[in-house]
Amino acid sequence: MENIKQSYYNLLLIASSIRQYWISKVGVESFINKVETIEEYFEDLSTVEVKQQFEMQSYAIKSFIIIQTCAFLDEYTLLFKLMPEDTALNNEARALKKDLKSLMKPAISLINNYWKDLYSVRNNLLAHNWRKDGQAIMFSQLMDKPSNAPWIDEEFTLLVAIFDTIINSLKEFKPDYFTEMNNIAIIKNKVHHKTPVTSHGKSIEIAQALKVIMQHELKNLNGREK
Repeated sequence: MENIKQSYYNLLLIASSIRQYWISKVGVESFINKVETIEEYFEDLSTVEVKQQFEMQSYAIKSFIIIQTCAFLDEYTLLFKLMPEDTALNNEARALKKDLKSLMKPAISLINNYWKDLYSVRNNLLAHNWRKDGQAIMFSQLMDKPSNAPWIDEEFTLLVAIFDTIINSLKEFKPDYFTEMNNIAIIKNKVHHKTPVTSHGKSIEIAQALKVIMQHELKNLNGREK
């Protein structure tokens, strides 16, 4: 049953990441709306410029949520194809998946019925190379029709509320699964990372060196005889 438990835990992780990103967006917007004079905090930017920056952050968070929603739906589909490593547990696994489908069906149906173009938006705009049938997306026919995917804040409020309900329901349905898999994940989730830089100062140094090189090349290109 280990693989099924892992899939169950994956669903919780994905749903939780979606909720957490939306909370961060709401928190930032709450801060911005409460600050009367933005310049007090960002001396080199006007209020309008700061709000534009946070609009871009909002777009990035919404894009992430769409990508992760597709990942959640993929994991949900995969879960029902999994069988336990020990065939003696097949009946238990079938019963579990039957109960999970019964529990999750209303939420999955809402997502699929409201936003039928999630995968199209993810594939063509967010996760891949911004091209459709050889054309740059911004100039393709795909942009001529509205997509059936979340766009305005009100839609994301609903989508995140659906995931919030999913999180609470899954935890309540199998609290022992959650505890078991969470304890394993905490032990395994140690970051093993090789990095080319060890400080912000080094990062800035490399970036500044690149800027000098590219400015020099730009100067040479602009100085060529036409």
